[in-house]
Amino acid sequence: MKENFNECTEEDSRILKVQVVAVDMKHVVIICPVCGQFHWHGTGGFGINKLNYGTRVPHCTTKDIAKKCDKSEPYKEYELITSKETIRREKTLPKDLTAWRSRQRSVRRDMEEQWRLKEEADRDERILKTVRDISRMERWLISDAAMVAPIHVTRWMNRHGIYYEDGQYRVVFASKASPELCEIFGKYEDKK
Repeated sequence: MKENFNECTEEDSRILKVQVVAVDMKHVVIICPVCGQFHWHGTGGFGINKLNYGTRVPHCTTKDIAKKCDKSEPYKEYELITSKETIRREKTLPKDLTAWRSRQRSVRRDMEEQWRLKEEADRDERILKTVRDISRMERWLISDAAMVAPIHVTRWMNRHGIYYEDGQYRVVFASKASPELCEIFGKYEDKK
């Protein structure tokens, strides 16, 4: 049995292995590998002593699933695997989940950070594509065409050494800008 639960691997035929947090006579509780929340699934009448509770379909939306692994084909199911840490009782108690709360919050926090970074990378990619495609370098035009807020365009430009100088955007810090951006925007010293 694998020890690295909740990982995306191609070798598993797109089925995630998910650690069971608690199991009782009716329910199997997991920390969802897609959204980071506790999810309750039925045991299928198998009791509390099984090692594997089979596969289940995620409760999460397709959008959340796509965010998780950045794959074109989202996960359709995951496999519920118990471990020595799995709490087994006739009836799961609230304190059983409290014992796992810090891990659940940590998983969720990590996922939110991954989502934030992915959204930022997607936004930056749209801005760069727009900058390559349009001829007038005005912040509001770039913002509209890339479908991002103007502040994100400003931050993207500043991260790439591009600032508003003398009535237009120019590369002020060439060390931060790629040669392509220097050509598109022109260097500040070249315009003097």
